[in-house]
Amino acid sequence: MPSRILDLPPADSENTYLEMGGIRDTPRPLPNPNRRVPRAVAYQSLQPIRELRRPEFVKAWYDCVKCHYRVWKDIQLRDPSLANVMYYKDSDGTVHGILNDWDLGNIAGEHTYLERTGTIPFMPLALLNSEYWDGKIARTYYHDLESFVWVLVFVFLSFGEDGKRLKKGPRPADTWETGDYEECHEKKLVFVIDGMEKEDIAEVWKDDWPLAQDLLAVTAGAWVSRLPALNFKRQRTRVRHELEPVIDPTSDDTYYKTVIEAMEDYGYSVE
Repeated sequence: MPSRILDLPPADSENTYLEMGGIRDTPRPLPNPNRRVPRAVAYQSLQPIRELRRPEFVKAWYDCVKCHYRVWKDIQLRDPSLANVMYYKDSDGTVHGILNDWDLGNIAGEHTYLERTGTIPFMPLALLNSEYWDGKIARTYYHDLESFVWVLVFVFLSFGEDGKRLKKGPRPADTWETGDYEECHEKKLVFVIDGMEKEDIAEVWKDDWPLAQDLLAVTAGAWVSRLPALNFKRQRTRVRHELEPVIDPTSDDTYYKTVIEAMEDYGYSVE
């Protein structure tokens, strides 16, 4: 999480009351429970993770996934996206991933189904439907983890050697950037079923792409495989281990361990 470097509390309530014409030691009106109190807070400067190259990019991405997992039982972000996966470098030049924008998160157990969050291009397939937007589906850890995987896939498909966005063209990720969740669902579903093996990945990401394929297969792919009338078969560029799709959406630990297993198998350092 980002480090707070400045926190200015509200002005002293006693002095504020007197400055507004109140009389000392006299009864005050009851506070308005709906009032807003200004507070200035400043955090460390962060940079977008898409600026990084391998292996720092995947390391910073995993830092964010790890942070999210460790606090999930207490605080739930419920909207991982490319915009809030950030990083900073310490005095030694070491990259640290930082998960930002917790203002739309909730204390675990306190949110309602009507508090719908999500950035459409990075939302899990299971939530890109009217049931979720109508407040009939609860967002779980599994859903957030799949959003992190879509961040990984989106960067690999959309950014090149210089960290800049590739020119718009016939790239799947371009079609996910829409305000229509049904259209995004359709495009991403086709990609999971038929597109993961056919993409022309920039040279800088070729060694990382198999990791994204595996993780997408055990998150979005696991959901797709349970859809009726679909014969989804996981296709992989290099089969170095067998990751079976996890089908229990309440098994937070199992999903997180699946990420660790995949990263270790592809040679990434996991601490």
